[in-house]
Amino acid sequence: MYKRQVPGDPQKHGAAELYPVVCSKAGAGQVLQAPVERLLFFVVGSSDQNRDAGPAQVLVNVVGIHIYADITETTQAIWETSLNANLVSAATLARGFVPAMKRTKGAAIVNISSRNALSSSPKSATYDASKAGLLALTRTLGVELGRLGIRVNAVSPGSIIFPGGGWERMRDDEPELFAAYERDGFRMGRLG
Repeated sequence: MYKRQVPGDPQKHGAAELYPVVCSKAGAGQVLQAPVERLLFFVVGSSDQNRDAGPAQVLVNVVGIHIYADITETTQAIWETSLNANLVSAATLARGFVPAMKRTKGAAIVNISSRNALSSSPKSATYDASKAGLLALTRTLGVELGRLGIRVNAVSPGSIIFPGGGWERMRDDEPELFAAYERDGFRMGRLG
């Protein structure tokens, strides 16, 4: 079983600052001022709790927790972890930031889904379902918020290998399994 998180990169973006956002139950939607190693969400601007940066302009939901498990090994805890991280957190953050975004011209929400939302993989039921749910949430928010001037879009990238990620660990720990996945599971025969 592999667990993978897709990291973001806190950085300056033009004149606006990108702020990492807490996604734990206790502090969901709280904007952090300290740098973080792995970024799950970021905003350009701020929520109402941090008026110094101006109103929220863009919310990007970048979380990606993928726990590989056969359906018979998939526990309630794995379902809850996947759904909460990949789907519920995006809805929670949208709910927290939309009030400020309503007052911002050109506000946008971008949800990072996955190609798995449209084309499933073995041992990926919870990830696939949660990312498909994120696409449905994106469409619903687009309908609800578009009339308020807030754009809502999703990006569905393919699998990416990066340092410290699950694909790199699989490649190093189980090279034959990785080679089979790479050869048979990807149309180009390789990861991005």
